[in-house]
Amino acid sequence: MQRFLYVHSGTLRYRSAAGEGEWVAGDYAYFPAGFEHGFEATSKARLTLFEKPYTALADQPNPQPIMGSSSRVTSSAFMGDEAAQLQLLLPATAEMDMAVNIF
Repeated sequence: MQRFLYVHSGTLRYRSAAGEGEWVAGDYAYFPAGFEHGFEATSKARLTLFEKPYTALADQPNPQPIMGSSSRVTSSAFMGDEAAQLQLLLPATAEMDMAVNIF
């Protein structure tokens, strides 16, 4: 099961094969199916969590874990409308079987 989470408020501590650290409001993470990880709130927290079975495409590599902050993701006009700014939190590449965006 692949997993994506976005922290709306509070603080969470995470640990994974890639290391450990802290997430705060605006941070997000993507973990591909089978990637060992865990997290727990260290203060009152609110988050959005998506879990989805992974469907691989032939001849595509498995995706890698991704962690970031929405404050560092540039936005672009959605369908040419400057008033509708879109942030792509996950890359739009063939190996990704999930898309998560912020308007």
